[in-house]
Amino acid sequence: MPLKFWQRKPQPLVASEPVWAVTAHFVIGQQVINPHEPDMVLRVEATTADRVRTGNPFNILPAGAGNDVLWWGPEQLRHLRDCPPCEADTVLQVAIDTQHSTTYWSQWDQADRDLYETITDGMVQDHDSRGWSFGADAPVPLWMRTCFDGHLGIRESPSLDLGRIGAPLDWWSILAEHEEDGFRIVNAWEAEGAPGWDRITIACDLLREAGYTAVPWVQLELEVTDGRVGAAAYQDGLHVDGSIDSGTYERLLPVIGTATAFPRSFLIRPHSHTEPGIDRTRTYTGHRDYDLTEWLWFDDNYVPPTATTAAPVNGVTK
Repeated sequence: MPLKFWQRKPQPLVASEPVWAVTAHFVIGQQVINPHEPDMVLRVEATTADRVRTGNPFNILPAGAGNDVLWWGPEQLRHLRDCPPCEADTVLQVAIDTQHSTTYWSQWDQADRDLYETITDGMVQDHDSRGWSFGADAPVPLWMRTCFDGHLGIRESPSLDLGRIGAPLDWWSILAEHEEDGFRIVNAWEAEGAPGWDRITIACDLLREAGYTAVPWVQLELEVTDGRVGAAAYQDGLHVDGSIDSGTYERLLPVIGTATAFPRSFLIRPHSHTEPGIDRTRTYTGHRDYDLTEWLWFDDNYVPPTATTAAPVNGVTK
């Protein structure tokens, strides 16, 4: 069964425009919330013609560097109190979200969800690799520990997500050795034009022959079949550190399509304190300033190869 990602369906608006649809409904100093995250209380700090600025409740980044604010469309906010229309809609949205969440999580058996919680609650972080490993008492088979310990990264999907893996693992050997143990590799976006594992394999071979190290992006999911604990590697991207030569890139086009960006540079700049968005005139302050050639199958900018452009690569047409 393909992984079903969480998608909150937008609720239709009533015929008349709601009071919170305009920024004039919100006044500096008032407490507001996003009805989909009602426990996060915010304070209105400023408004523009189409945006409301609030303080950042998380305080993740240092205050004063332009990072301590959030910008919202007015339709995203509701008053915390003293506004009957906002309060009533918050109650409605919370009820809708609760029902959606219940329906969404029901795609997994409760026993599998309980097993997942047991596994993830016991995970420990490896101080050298900064990746996560299964705990000593985790009910997972030895092969999963051997293959994935120290490589499990952040869990970011509302699913039975064991962690994202961006390490250069030998996925081909893992599949060959453990397919009978309950391991599989899939691409959830293949139906939308993303390449299957055969094309990704060809692309990685081409990159290796040209002297590059191709690293698949993988989200590892817990899978339980007839009581057997296994895992599925949901392959959603491929990257190479640095840029690649144009000749190699052209040979990859009929195999896996157009890279999301070529190259892609991760630059972290502080947000403007006075206007929405990122202030790109300010000094770079991040720690990941490098080029990365990357294909992301789930990205809107990804252009897959078509039947007319696909051509044999190393004598193989896929």
